[in-house]
Amino acid sequence: MSISIEDLTKEIAVKHGIAVSRNDPIMILHTINERLIKDGIEAQETSLKKLKEDLEVIYQRWDSEANEKAELILNSSLDASKTQIIETLHDETEKILVSINESVQNHLKNYIDQLNINSTDSRRAAVINLVASCITILSVIIITIAMFAR
Repeated sequence: MSISIEDLTKEIAVKHGIAVSRNDPIMILHTINERLIKDGIEAQETSLKKLKEDLEVIYQRWDSEANEKAELILNSSLDASKTQIIETLHDETEKILVSINESVQNHLKNYIDQLNINSTDSRRAAVINLVASCITILSVIIITIAMFAR
């Protein structure tokens, strides 16, 4: 961005019609102005560099905090999900156990009813067999008495 002194003296002569030498005080101002601009640029570059470093530090801190918060939220969600899964599993297990218990009770009731029916049939058969045995014994006694009475 630096303009050479020769170019500057030519430009002043063309635009303003004034001849300026290298020793003219206006040239000193030009040199001072260039130096101030150069120093200003360096100061701005330094400030920008520091700002960039500060922003990187802030970004790192925010990134770290965001990761910590995300991890806390994730862990909290996982804990809530685990709790919900355990509760649901417990509830469903209880429902299954109740269903199995009812099924077993129904099968046992049907089995006991069947045993009662079989028991009743067995008693009837036993009573019929007892009556038949009594009739047979009575028939044998009658036949025996009839044979001896002859």
